Amino acid sequence: MTTASSRRFGASVRFALALVVAAAACGMVLGSWPSFDAELMGLPMTTDGPLEIRVWEGGGIARPYFLTRIHVEKERVVVDVYAWGESLEDAAEDRRLRSFYGRHYCGNRISRAKGVFWCQVEHHELGAPEAVFAALNVDELWRLAAQDTLGDPPCVVEDGTNYGIELVQRDRRRHFVYANPDQCCPWTQCAFIVEFLKMVGGLSH
Repeated sequence: MTTASSRRFGASVRFALALVVAAAACGMVLGSWPSFDAELMGLPMTTDGPLEIRVWEGGGIARPYFLTRIHVEKERVVVDVYAWGESLEDAAEDRRLRSFYGRHYCGNRISRAKGVFWCQVEHHELGAPEAVFAALNVDELWRLAAQDTLGDPPCVVEDGTNYGIELVQRDRRRHFVYANPDQCCPWTQCAFIVEFLKMVGGLSH
């Protein structure tokens, strides 16, 4: 292997490891992911009345993180999808990670704040809030038990996905996490989350 090839190979390995570290970081403590306040991305911590739902998705090797924001504008449900990531401590690897997002998702539209970067990748306008939120069964979401209160899972998923579910309405807020609800998650709450995530995905397609 030539010296130039060695450098390219070493850089590729380091970048792959950076992605692994970034992915692993999201699965450590279920109750605290993502580790920053959505306010850093300009999202409200309260609303004037209508419900807002945020689904934070992340994890897996070389897979980006996404945020699906379901909110109300002018009496219509709006779905915005963002690609996002948490900054890495190593400045060179952080630049490479943002470059990866730029090439594949964001172009030159990446916004940055303390410890996080993001860009909007989709925008959809739907129908009346009542019908959309009823289909998503938001009443059940408000009272659903968090996964980390259900017990120990029967197995371990090494390359899985975390979902942070955030509900905001007026000054009421709830945030809980489910990891790999479709694998090694035998509780009925996991089945509910799987169906909920399918419906959320359907809103942006």
